[in-house]
Amino acid sequence: MDICTKNELEDALTLGQRIAGRLRAQILDGTLAADTPLRQNQLAEQLGVSNNPLREALRLLEAEGFVTIHPYRGAVVRSISIEEVRQICQILCALETRAIRLAIPELTESDLQHALDLNAALRQETDVNRRLQLDFEFHTALYARSQMPMLMDLIRTHHHVGRRYSRAVLAVPGQQWAFGPMHEELVGFCRAGDAPSAEALVERHLEYATSILVAHLERLQEEKADLAQG
Repeated sequence: MDICTKNELEDALTLGQRIAGRLRAQILDGTLAADTPLRQNQLAEQLGVSNNPLREALRLLEAEGFVTIHPYRGAVVRSISIEEVRQICQILCALETRAIRLAIPELTESDLQHALDLNAALRQETDVNRRLQLDFEFHTALYARSQMPMLMDLIRTHHHVGRRYSRAVLAVPGQQWAFGPMHEELVGFCRAGDAPSAEALVERHLEYATSILVAHLERLQEEKADLAQG
């Protein structure tokens, strides 16, 4: 089977897909914050493209949940509500517990060591965006052995939707240490082949992260309301 290189895969993407990738990266790293207007003429000039591939890019991002397109008003970076955050948590619980259950019988010692190495790097990392990436890589290092690419795609999509909010949480000093012990415990359950305990820990991990994120969003709402009243 022929394996495409990264450059070949990039060449195969349409211009609209490449533009969507650039805008998605800016949304994920916080450069484009929630509710930021995405004015087509301005973006087209900045990116050096015509409006047609830009419209394709915005439609792709809308389908992924990153952008909302309003008739006659244009596109904005989509914000998500606290209720949506809770729903994403429930969806991820269903997806990730299934992934870890399927993966555990197939995990090798090399897989487990790779996950521990990623966790060690996470605990030393100071850059927020890199922390988020390492956290996701840790979990996918374990879940990938589920041998279900579509399941992994669903997990990736739902993680990305909330990632720009999660980065604000991990920016809190000391917060990056909170997940390290959970990760180490999860690897221990995987090594022991204890799927029920691993599933329960994945669920507890997601609920803990969601509680922090919800508290953060509630504070933002309160601050916004105070500013409006003031």
